[in-house]
Amino acid sequence: MTVKEVKEMYKNEKIADIEVYKDVGGRHNFSTDNVENCEEYNENDNVITQDLFNEKDYNDNLFANADNTVNFTDLYGDKNAKVLCILIDKE
Repeated sequence: MTVKEVKEMYKNEKIADIEVYKDVGGRHNFSTDNVENCEEYNENDNVITQDLFNEKDYNDNLFANADNTVNFTDLYGDKNAKVLCILIDKE
């Protein structure tokens, strides 16, 4: 599946943000130790996995080993916001 196909799959969801990460830990999951923000990607890049996170799941996964957390009310103006995270296979 490609980034474009994943975005299409979630097009009817109310999404506050889309974040694309590249796998650097080789574990193919969303964890602070395993991913790196990917600012340069192509819509045709292959997707390893994707998830639609609420605030709790976002913090439990992406900030699992961090001292800080993200407050969706402060960031998106909505405690119930959803963030689509996409993990791509990119060197």
